[in-house]
Amino acid sequence: MSGAPDRGTKIGTRLALLVIGVVVPVAVGIAYLSSAFVANQLEHGREGLQQLVAQYANRLGRDVRDARGALQRIAALPEVQAMDPARCDLVFKALPSLDPLIEQLALRSLDGRRVCSYRSDSPARLAPDSSPWFAAALAGDGFVASNAWLGRTSKRWVTVLLQPVRDAGGKRVGFVVMPMSLETLRARNLADLPHGLAASVIGADGRFLLRSIDQDKWVGKSADSSSESWQERRRVPGDRESVGVDGVRRLRAAARVPGTDGVLVGGARREALEEQAWGRARPAVALGTALLVMIALGLYLFGRGIVRPVQRIGAAARALADGDLDVRLDPAGPAELRDVARGFNRMLAAKGLVDRQTPKHQQWGRRGIETVAAIVAIVGRGGVINFVVPSIEQ
Repeated sequence: MSGAPDRGTKIGTRLALLVIGVVVPVAVGIAYLSSAFVANQLEHGREGLQQLVAQYANRLGRDVRDARGALQRIAALPEVQAMDPARCDLVFKALPSLDPLIEQLALRSLDGRRVCSYRSDSPARLAPDSSPWFAAALAGDGFVASNAWLGRTSKRWVTVLLQPVRDAGGKRVGFVVMPMSLETLRARNLADLPHGLAASVIGADGRFLLRSIDQDKWVGKSADSSSESWQERRRVPGDRESVGVDGVRRLRAAARVPGTDGVLVGGARREALEEQAWGRARPAVALGTALLVMIALGLYLFGRGIVRPVQRIGAAARALADGDLDVRLDPAGPAELRDVARGFNRMLAAKGLVDRQTPKHQQWGRRGIETVAAIVAIVGRGGVINFVVPSIEQ
């Protein structure tokens, strides 16, 4: 009685499942590690954005600090403290060419009157109500850096620095006034921003002083309605995404400009940070992918080295069952399967030898029986022969 064919899982299917069981977890692991690495790099990018913004704010602060130091040295000169045009004019005229950053240098009394000036085109008198930065200097008692101001004569945007001048008794008697070009300040400090990063400096009045992009378009305009406003930012680190005045959504970071009330707000597109993160992750992802391909290829070759010899053994066994006694196996594959193939071949060789010797043995058997039969007799008790093969009787 022949049994029903075995419909169990084939070895090839099982090996395929083994490959899937190994490759899929490795692929998931590589994908997870890559995603975690990118997330980590993105977090570092956000932290780096905050550090970069602080770095550029400090650069701007150094320019302001250097200018303040120069003003303090000028204000400490006896010729300047005397507030005498005849004496201070000699000092101002003897100054070397002004840095392109400096629009003007002047000495003014507390009532806004011009005492001395490097250039002769400055207004003769300033009124506090028409010059907010002068009013701020009068209201305070120290160094002042103004918000964005459009020069009446130069028609250029500046920030005005004012340093008090005191007489020998320490009484405040005037100010050294230095307007600084905002365009030159921007070109010096914000022109080399990394690709994809935009930065703005916003004054205490909520208006733009500097902007790395479209300076002429935005300088002096209010930023209060935009996400770049310092009042909105509140020193939030670079993990907040918002839309700027240019309509572009960016991650933001902010830092105060040292020595001023201004704030530098920097923004980077999330896509740019993600691209940088993936750029750092690509070598690791490529290595992991290559490892995954090598594992999959190794498992495939290993499985094929088992499945094909097993399939050949199965085919030979079926051929033998169909009566093909000449079938033979080529030993291949793992050592165990090669041993099976050799054993199969030896079994068929032995069977062939038996099959070839059986007719001869049968003939020898018949001859032996006939020889024996020729001398067979039945002897009874007392030596009496009861039966004798006819050939003996003959």
